[in-house]
Amino acid sequence: MAGWASLIVSAPTTWAAPRSGDTAPAGDAIRPAAERTITVAAAPRPTRSTRDIVREGGSSGRPIMRGPKIPEALRRQLQSRLDARVDADLAQTRALRREATGLLTKFVTESPRDAREMPEALVRLGELTWETERDRFIDRFQAWERKPIDQRGPAPELDYRAARDLFGRVLRDYRWFDQYDLALYVDGFLAFEQGREDEARERFELILRDFPSSRFIPDAHMAKAEAIFNGKFDYAAALVEYETVLSYRTQIDPALYGLALFKSAWCYWRLGNNDQAARRFVGVFEATDPGAASGKVSLAQRKQLDELQGEALKYVVEVFTEDEKNTAQDLYNFLTKIGGERFSGKILRALAGQYYDQAHYERGIEAYELLIRLEPTNAEAGRWILQIAGGYQAIEDWPHLQSTFARAIADYTTGSAWSRAQPRTPDGEAHVAAANAAIETALREDATALHAKAQKDRTSRAEFDGAAALYGVYL
Repeated sequence: MAGWASLIVSAPTTWAAPRSGDTAPAGDAIRPAAERTITVAAAPRPTRSTRDIVREGGSSGRPIMRGPKIPEALRRQLQSRLDARVDADLAQTRALRREATGLLTKFVTESPRDAREMPEALVRLGELTWETERDRFIDRFQAWERKPIDQRGPAPELDYRAARDLFGRVLRDYRWFDQYDLALYVDGFLAFEQGREDEARERFELILRDFPSSRFIPDAHMAKAEAIFNGKFDYAAALVEYETVLSYRTQIDPALYGLALFKSAWCYWRLGNNDQAARRFVGVFEATDPGAASGKVSLAQRKQLDELQGEALKYVVEVFTEDEKNTAQDLYNFLTKIGGERFSGKILRALAGQYYDQAHYERGIEAYELLIRLEPTNAEAGRWILQIAGGYQAIEDWPHLQSTFARAIADYTTGSAWSRAQPRTPDGEAHVAAANAAIETALREDATALHAKAQKDRTSRAEFDGAAALYGVYL
């Protein structure tokens, strides 16, 4: 059964909220911005075409093949077999569901209303009806998509009325049922998916009030928190509920814990406590780190945890860049202070990209320089040096552009200390070869582009000198 960890509510990236009583944190704490409005600029990064950049995986544009390549004909044959097996398994599952639905329907129809097994049969039939409706919704939606746009009409919607009627019978007539809290939980969940948040909240409030020992208590607090967060925007009250969910850490799955931690960080952010918000966002990294719970989660949960970590990465950078006075070094100092330095590389990479997206090239250059100092032998360092060059090109700092390319050739091509530090494997050699090619191409294109610009402008001696200096580095 899906849980609240799968209902990640996307938070807006642009918003404003008034605050009172803000004070500037001392030392290396993150400073709150005067106005809580985030604007992500659409300015392009000063990067070159995708074929010229040393990618995050270390290639210059094509994925590195690992192991023997499967012939395309065999790949297609295997894929068709896998698809056929999946289709057969799905067909068998649906057939078994239909059979079970028929048997339970017959029991519910023909048995006395006060039969001891009746409430459990209604719950099981409700679950099967819910699953069947999800399959039918997919079929309806696919049929709707196949129609021409002008013939589609309104998009189909999920219809859980039949399933909820069955759970409603349990809630109305079988208060003594030993799984009454399960019926409350599932009906609340379906109400939430249908957008009936008041009904959902009522169900979860009943669990909290009448079933204090229920296994659904953490989920009920989570549902209550989400209703407050998304409906009333009362972040202080929502935070209380998220904190309650977090208190059940040893009893809930990692995805639910990570989601509650993530949303509590949002509450702190909305309440103006940037320091605590950043701590919580970094805490999501710790809670969702593959090494922390890799043996305790399913593949589906692992996907949810990875998505949470990606969201946390985005928002810890948003929190930090609210104040333009914050630098990459400030962020690193903060991470070190709270014990999150092992995530500094990942967060600084995102910060550098954010600075470039916002056309804050000087700050982006500082971030990439810090990355190189922290991880000088990283396979991505060849890409980082080119990003630094791209920043200088964007701000037309030709002397620094020339010195950066000279440094790239000396430090990130074959024979450099960086190249010798790469593993003696096909992947390591490919990283070095990709860096060589990317640096050579970028330098040649920058030199010719600047030369063309100088010829077009005609009046800038600095542009001619810059182009000449780049040609000198190239030669």
